[in-house]
Amino acid sequence: MQDYRLLAIWRIAAPLAQVFDAVLDSLAWPAWWPGADRVEQLEPGDVNGIGSVRHYTWKGSLPYRLSFRARATRIDTLRFLEAEVDGDLRGSGRWAFSHEAGITTVRYEWCVCTTKPWMNLVAPLTRRVFERNHHALMHQGAEALACRLGARLVDAHYGELPSQPQKNGAPPNWPAGAFAGLVAGAVATVVQVGLWWSASLPAIGMLLRDARLAAAIVLGREVLPPPVAFDWSIMLVATLVHLVLSAVYGLALAPLVAGSRTGVAAVAGLLFGFALFATNMYLFTALFPWFEASRDWITAAAHGAFGLSGAVVYKWMERERAAGARVARKPWCG
Repeated sequence: MQDYRLLAIWRIAAPLAQVFDAVLDSLAWPAWWPGADRVEQLEPGDVNGIGSVRHYTWKGSLPYRLSFRARATRIDTLRFLEAEVDGDLRGSGRWAFSHEAGITTVRYEWCVCTTKPWMNLVAPLTRRVFERNHHALMHQGAEALACRLGARLVDAHYGELPSQPQKNGAPPNWPAGAFAGLVAGAVATVVQVGLWWSASLPAIGMLLRDARLAAAIVLGREVLPPPVAFDWSIMLVATLVHLVLSAVYGLALAPLVAGSRTGVAAVAGLLFGFALFATNMYLFTALFPWFEASRDWITAAAHGAFGLSGAVVYKWMERERAAGARVARKPWCG
């Protein structure tokens, strides 16, 4: 999962009660807030509205919709509104209201993580796009609310809340590292075969060649080409070697990316992959010189893909684990 801790602050020249009531009545948002596509009441809650559940569907400038349920956990008239969120997003939202010198200040804290697989997959590259889309929706709401109340929007600010502090020296998640390595090994193989094919090289022949190079670590030089032909025993040994090395490399990557942000981890993973290429193709060849045959830019790209995908998969598993712990403790933003 990808975490977002976003902040919006509106200052509107309107009475506090009018602003509070307009925000509280979210069922009416689609009538005036661009982007609030639909709001439906699922559960009424108690006489004060606590425990009420509403289903929200939002549509911003990007070509996707987000749907989630929000359960009201706190309603403090003219001061606070809080809700727990579950669906395409999971986390919490908190509205805080204050009034001074004719200006009502609205502070909104949105602390959620995405649950859609495709959003988690592309988040390292598109996180800022998602954040800008959220801020744009919030600004549309500020302008529309001021218009609805016949008031002036004095100003509005948008940004990120400080990240939650992390424990220094927290141990890596070793099972996640091994699993990430196995997934990254598969990704690297697919990338390498695809690059061979795009470069008009005999992809199957190159794959069989590299399988013999890997199997030779265990079986010795006798299995090296020529000829390059399919052999079940060689493919089995090569696959086992590939899996073991992928898991080991994943374990080596885990301490480098544990506890870091996904974007930072992705860059670290990419650099790790290229460092691994240099190690395998220039140092490793001192023991197994036959690997010089695969020392080229395609192998380098495959190593980069290994490090990048390994880091992303590790961070995804790390966030899933952390999200599970957060749900168990129910630590909503505040």
